Amino acid sequence: MQKHQDYVAHDYHKPSDMVKPDWDLSGAVEDLRLLMELGYTVAQSHDYPQWKPGSEFRARRDAMMRAAP
Repeated sequence: MQKHQDYVAHDYHKPSDMVKPDWDLSGAVEDLRLLMELGYTVAQSHDYPQWKPGSEFRARRDAMMRAAP
């Protein structure tokens, strides 16, 4: 918590706001591996991802697909 407070007080959105060598980015690496695996799985599938019935985004996507040439 102390490190976070120090970063926000002295570096956040300032010229010194950059990745530091002592940061533990292992969580970011895990996130990227998960997203890579998810993207790869979707890309290899024969089925296109679908919105759940009733989703506000489904109606928008359906309208967009009807308008596509």
